[in-house]
Amino acid sequence: MTHPDIPSVPVGPFAVADLTRQDLVRTITELGRGSDQPLVAYALHVGGLNARRDREFVASMERADVIYADGGSVVLAARAAGARSIERAPTTDIGWD
Repeated sequence: MTHPDIPSVPVGPFAVADLTRQDLVRTITELGRGSDQPLVAYALHVGGLNARRDREFVASMERADVIYADGGSVVLAARAAGARSIERAPTTDIGWD
C-alpha cells in the first residue's frame, strides 16, 4: 500500500502517487533516510496496467511504499481519476536524482 503521507489516486487496482517528478524524488529520499527498512518504490507503466488482473503482480505492487508513474498512459489514467500534480517519472531519469 502506498505510504499514507503520499497523495495518490486510483489507477486500476493501484494507488499511484500524485506528485511531480521533483516531489517524488524528494519524498522517496526523505522516507528512505534514517530508516532501518528499505523503501520499496515501484514504477508503473503500460505493462503493469496490462497485468492488473494478475493477483500475484497486484499483491506485489501493494507491498510498495510508493507506486509512481513511469509511463504516459499511467499519467493520463491518473489525471482522469483526479490527479492534479502527477508527472511522468521515468526510472532511468529519476535514478540520477
